[in-house]
Amino acid sequence: MLIKYATLPVDDAERAIAFYTAKLRLTLVSDVGWEGHRRLELAFPNGEVGLLLEQRTQPSAGQVPALVVSVPDLEAACERLESLGVEFVTPPRDSPRRANVRFAIFRDSEGNLIRIETAL
Repeated sequence: MLIKYATLPVDDAERAIAFYTAKLRLTLVSDVGWEGHRRLELAFPNGEVGLLLEQRTQPSAGQVPALVVSVPDLEAACERLESLGVEFVTPPRDSPRRANVRFAIFRDSEGNLIRIETAL
């Protein structure tokens, strides 16, 4: 079995598209609307797992990252994101639970927590 996609809730589809395409370099694959709903599918560069953005129907828990993304160079990724205005709620640090892993956490345009990490 393989994971095909992960889903994140959004409040503003256009704002989310702008955030994920401009700041995280995802590509919009499809934009489907029906009966007042909208479903956006995005693709990661060189990735097999897609990301679906769907209208938020419930308040977000907000305490646990909704998405974890692996990057080859955490420091470079954080610097690039900060230069684009992304604010980190947890700056880069060593993981207390996983040896040889560094991570950082930021909020996307919709308030979802996103964790980026790299293996050392």
